[in-house]
Amino acid sequence: MADLETDLAAEVGWDEQALASFAHVSDVDLAPVGVPAAAGLAPSLHLNLGDGYLRRAAPLKHEINSAPGSPRSMRCPTTATAR
Repeated sequence: MADLETDLAAEVGWDEQALASFAHVSDVDLAPVGVPAAAGLAPSLHLNLGDGYLRRAAPLKHEINSAPGSPRSMRCPTTATAR
C-alpha cells in the first residue's frame, strides 16, 4: 500500500504501520500466501521505512535492532561498526 501513495508522509505512515504490525505476524499467518518465514520480511520493511525517512531528510526514529538472539533481530551496522 505504501508504494501506491503519492504523498511521502502517507507512504512513511504506511511503512511505520507495517513495521509495527510485523511483531504480530507469524510464519503460520504467511504460509497460505507462500512466504516461508515471517523473518524474511524484516529487511524489506526496514529498508522501505529507512528510504522514506531519507527522502524526507529525517533521522531514523525507530530502533532497527531487537533483542540479541531474537529470530527477528536485524542489526544494521553503523559506519563505525561496519569497518
